[in-house]
Amino acid sequence: MKFCVPSNHRDMFKTGAFLALILACASAQSTVELTPGVAVKGSVSPQTAQYYWVNVANIDTITVTVTPASGDPDLYASFSSEYPSTSNYQYASIAYGADSITLSSTQYNGSTSLYLAVIGFSQSDFTIQAIDASPKQIPLVLGAPQTGTVNSGQSLYYSVSLNGVSDSVTVSVTPSVGDPDLYASFLTVYPSPDNYQWASTSYGGDSLTFTPSAYAGYSTLNLAVRGFQKSDYTIIAKITPTATAEAYNAEAPKKAMFMKLQSKIMALKKQQ
Repeated sequence: MKFCVPSNHRDMFKTGAFLALILACASAQSTVELTPGVAVKGSVSPQTAQYYWVNVANIDTITVTVTPASGDPDLYASFSSEYPSTSNYQYASIAYGADSITLSSTQYNGSTSLYLAVIGFSQSDFTIQAIDASPKQIPLVLGAPQTGTVNSGQSLYYSVSLNGVSDSVTVSVTPSVGDPDLYASFLTVYPSPDNYQWASTSYGGDSLTFTPSAYAGYSTLNLAVRGFQKSDYTIIAKITPTATAEAYNAEAPKKAMFMKLQSKIMALKKQQ
């Protein structure tokens, strides 16, 4: 709690007024914990704040919304300051009316608590809500194809259970339109072009084969299909008793990106 009494007001330490001020400060600085998915009502006067925090330890992407019933509340957020303000914050949404901030785990910087302040631009009644906006994985059943659609730069995420599997597993993505790319990892739930172990990024269809030695010690294979272009595709994971290819090694990402560049240069030439 911040010390609210000027240091030269030593006489106040001898009176009950000091205790009253301390209690007032504690009340003013009280912080309400938000539970994701549960809306909380609040009220602020002009230039005053109500403080909140949310535990993001197990949340990949968090969205916080402030919806006014009256007035114009603004939203400030920080991972480093327990009491964000108009002069001390990391993220802010100060539109007239509703405000919203969305943050992903790459922005947490190792923090597990997101601190929030709703500050009144005018007298305001509002509802604040934290939402777990993490992308969801779609489970793939071995041998059962699924269709999907991604826009350029968008990803859909899949998981394959390897419990009881002792043969190689091949994952294939076949587009009917566009150019989807395939990323895989045992270490991260949401593979991406910046965070993956294996990738197949050829122009057109993509495929990865994982031998038993590649997935030894892991029970779940995590996948991402990302659109290089807007794409409609079919994805399937199936057992391949005789491995036709090893899963990419540590140098494969560089090779894959080089091959992708070559493939797409050829595709552009064909269009000319």
